[in-house]
Amino acid sequence: MITIAVTGGMGAGKTEITKILEVLGSVAIRADEVAHQTYEPDGPAYTRLVNAFGSQILSDNGCVDRQILGTLAFNDVGMRKRLEEIVWGETKRSIANLLGRYRSAGITVAVIEAAVLFEAGWDDLADTVVTVEAPEAVRTRRVMSRTGMSETEIRKRFAAQHSCEQRIKRADFHITNDGQLDELSNAVHAVWKQVTK
Repeated sequence: MITIAVTGGMGAGKTEITKILEVLGSVAIRADEVAHQTYEPDGPAYTRLVNAFGSQILSDNGCVDRQILGTLAFNDVGMRKRLEEIVWGETKRSIANLLGRYRSAGITVAVIEAAVLFEAGWDDLADTVVTVEAPEAVRTRRVMSRTGMSETEIRKRFAAQHSCEQRIKRADFHITNDGQLDELSNAVHAVWKQVTK
């Protein structure tokens, strides 16, 4: 099985690339969704998160309120590091388990979509890494319109990730996503051809 990781800055277009790769025949693992599953009351990170951050992170139904947790973590570097320490390892184990199941099922290409691929040390799960990048102003505008976050909050999240230059240096392929869907699709098709030949 070929495993392709798609990374990039917040708002750069990882989801769009992953969707194109799915149309081409891959299955997708979205690391954010896997990480969120670790937060569930029966998930492997739940108890450790509550112990580390207290009941203030829980909603009325006992689930972790990701917005409260995110605000706490991104306003305090120590708390962010603690969150990463708890969640990243559990997420990597879950992704590795999914890849194993896909391999056993005869899947030929799997995609891991992960914003913090390098930061979390998940790049060793992939055969090929593609980073998608876009100008910071474009990414900020996209994230603001999608999430309603303030520009200050977005910049804190950007600062917690590797820079575009760092990702480009470590990735096997670099795609620029400035909003031209045809160009984006063509670039993804070109990567697909090279990776699956």
